[in-house]
Amino acid sequence: MFLATGGGYLASLHNGGLAASRLLAQFGGYVTHYGNISSEGAVWASLTQYGSVMVGHSREDMLNSRMILLWGWDPARMISGTNTRYHLIKAKENGARIIAVDPRYHDTAATVAQEWIPIRPGTDTAMMIAMANVMIKAGLQDQAFLDKYTEKGTFPEVSVSFLIGPCWHCLEPVCVPACPVGAITKREADGIVVVDPAACLGNEVCDEKCRKACPYQAPQFGPQPGARMGKCNYCLDRFQQGKLPNCIEACPVRALDAGPFGKLEERYGTIREAEGFKVSTRTRPAVVFKPKG
Repeated sequence: MFLATGGGYLASLHNGGLAASRLLAQFGGYVTHYGNISSEGAVWASLTQYGSVMVGHSREDMLNSRMILLWGWDPARMISGTNTRYHLIKAKENGARIIAVDPRYHDTAATVAQEWIPIRPGTDTAMMIAMANVMIKAGLQDQAFLDKYTEKGTFPEVSVSFLIGPCWHCLEPVCVPACPVGAITKREADGIVVVDPAACLGNEVCDEKCRKACPYQAPQFGPQPGARMGKCNYCLDRFQQGKLPNCIEACPVRALDAGPFGKLEERYGTIREAEGFKVSTRTRPAVVFKPKG
């Protein structure tokens, strides 16, 4: 006997799938399906690319997007996370272009998207290949991004490396003198580089001088007019409680560490460069790398 369940919510006291499995178990057992009918493709893609499913961005990050592609996704009906549709609406208000790719003209396409592309059912892969073909032939791809974040080599000898992009809290941060109003400072006690958003003039007034000065583009501004700078602040609230930054504790393979720079050098050595990262002798980023091996 084969038992396949999935979809819908029947409540914990009236779980139809669980009731069916108990019933069939009384007749000698059963076989069932493997995987997740909702996200098996995404699960395998994440495991292949990142080695973990604990990846991705929060819904709030849509507010930083310039374009959002809803490919077979109707969050107005298919609830996925808290306030997803709210963040889509706010992203649209911030100027993001939203495009829906779906055979159906669903509720999200009707209320949020500026464009609906009604592909034929089952032709998603063909459309993706066609889009990639046009992008590559016309040179529209971000080649620097692909070189940095995708596999290198020739099959079957391929490899991929990953590098986080926080603020490196440089020993000589050039963003500090670049700010015309002194909104960026380096704390004397611990060397953490912090920003005062209230003092920041915004992207239109100062023309993002701090971002342009930083060789690692740590300072970031939102797409909306007048957006103020934000960046990694070493999770200062956690640091003041004696805790490590979120990225350190969230790393599933414990590839990251943080602490006083001198102690990190004692523990891991003094190698300053890694694949995809060049040290700036002008800013002296407070980071060391431990080679694999």
